[in-house]
Amino acid sequence: MDAAIMLGRNRASGSVIGASTVKNPVLLAWEILQFETHNTLSGTGADSFAVSRNLILKPQEYFLVPKRIEQLKRAKTSGKVLLDHSDDSGKFGTVGAVALDKWGNLAAATSTGGLTNKQFGRVGDSPVIGAGTLADNRTCAISATGKGEEFIKHTIASEIHYRMLYNKASLREAVRYAVHGVLKQNTGGIIAVDKNGNIALEFNTKSMFRGYIDQSGNQYTKIGKDQLTH
Repeated sequence: MDAAIMLGRNRASGSVIGASTVKNPVLLAWEILQFETHNTLSGTGADSFAVSRNLILKPQEYFLVPKRIEQLKRAKTSGKVLLDHSDDSGKFGTVGAVALDKWGNLAAATSTGGLTNKQFGRVGDSPVIGAGTLADNRTCAISATGKGEEFIKHTIASEIHYRMLYNKASLREAVRYAVHGVLKQNTGGIIAVDKNGNIALEFNTKSMFRGYIDQSGNQYTKIGKDQLTH
C-alpha cells in the first residue's frame, strides 16, 4: 500500500511506499509528515514506524478481498496490468481527497494499492509528491488517480501548480490541459481545489468515482461522464 499527504501552508509532506501491515496507510503518511526528519518511508521500515506510532495493524488475512482476488486471477490469466477506471469488474483503486479550510489552508491526501497485476515492487504516483499528490496555498491542492507511470513522467501535479503560479491559468484551465493535453488518453484523472474554493474533477478514462461538498454545503457525486448518482 502506498500513500501521501501534503499541507499547502508550508509544503510539508509525508509518504509511505509498500506498507503491508498498517490498516490505514494515509494515517502512517500523516505520522511521517509530523516526524519531520524524513519525508518518505518504505517497506518494513514503514511498517516498523507504524508500530512505533501505535497505529492499527492488521494481519494479511484482513487485506484479502475475494472479489479482488478473482480480479487478479483474471488479470494474470490474460497477462494484462489493469487500470481500475477502465475495468468493468470493479473499481477499488486509488482514494484521494483535497480540501480548503476557512483559514485558506489547502491539503491533499492520496492512498492506493496500485494497478491490478502490477510488477512486484512497482511504485506509482500516489506517494510521489508533485506527481500524484500536491498542495500549495499559493495555488491549489491536487490528488491524482490512474496509470502512475504517466503522472510521474510528466510530474502532473506540479504541471498544474506551476501553470497556475506562473502562467496565471485558472484551476480548470490547468487541470484540463494536464489531463487532456499532456496525459495519454485513458490513463486517469485529477481532483483539485484552488485557494479560492474552485473545484475541478477531470478525467480521460471511462469513469472516475468523484464528489465534493462546496462552501455552501452543496453535495455532488458522479461515476461516469454523465451519470449523476445523488
